[in-house]
Amino acid sequence: CLACRCGMITRAGELMEELNADFIVTGEVVNQSSHSQSIDKLVAATRLSNIGDLVLRPLSARLLPKTEPERMGLIDRELMHNISGRSSLPPA
Repeated sequence: CLACRCGMITRAGELMEELNADFIVTGEVVNQSSHSQSIDKLVAATRLSNIGDLVLRPLSARLLPKTEPERMGLIDRELMHNISGRSSLPPA
């Protein structure tokens, strides 16, 4: 749910500061879960967590707005993916 996602990102933000990290990376995939992983909900979770634009989701990055690490040149957006939903994941 959105509240859980916000809590996890907020905690990751705290760890990011403790570890002096530049950004957070998650394994989230756009539309993996129809209720909590729409583009709008992923963006909202980042915004509501008050850690700025520092959450990178490399599996679906090209479907999402650019993040600060991308704009700063720390990450090459072209090396990330555009995975959306369960049907686009490779077979196990």
